[in-house]
Amino acid sequence: MQWIETLLNKPEYKKELGAAKETTFASCNMQINQAFMFNGDVSKNTAALIPPLLEDGIRVLIYAGEMDFMCNWMGNLAWTLDLEWSGKADFNLAEAKDFVVPGDKDASGEVRSVGKGAGQFAFLKVFEAGHMVPTDQPEASLEFYNRWLANKPLA
Repeated sequence: MQWIETLLNKPEYKKELGAAKETTFASCNMQINQAFMFNGDVSKNTAALIPPLLEDGIRVLIYAGEMDFMCNWMGNLAWTLDLEWSGKADFNLAEAKDFVVPGDKDASGEVRSVGKGAGQFAFLKVFEAGHMVPTDQPEASLEFYNRWLANKPLA
């Protein structure tokens, strides 16, 4: 993350972003993190918030890098398969298909989805990516993100 800190602390980037000159960007501020924890705002299970979104017709995409040890794809897939919602059976029966970036000969990931277009609910495992998927696989990330926003199939 050092290169991001270097870039975002350059005066011309601060000016462009509207940040004060005296502001210093840090990718991880442990004082802020600690303040959140001391005020009871720690990691929470947000999976319980997803079924109502799906039932209201809001599309949801969950993605994980296959080499992410912090939020591993196997655990993420497991909780998506366990969600209680009206499309659960169809999602659980959906076949994982290759996610391919145009022009690439090999797949950049595997996607399981249910619904039209990109899907009402989709889970994408991104190959050769860790916790910071867009940093590890920028082309694949841009492709899946653009397809998701345009509601075009990911597979």
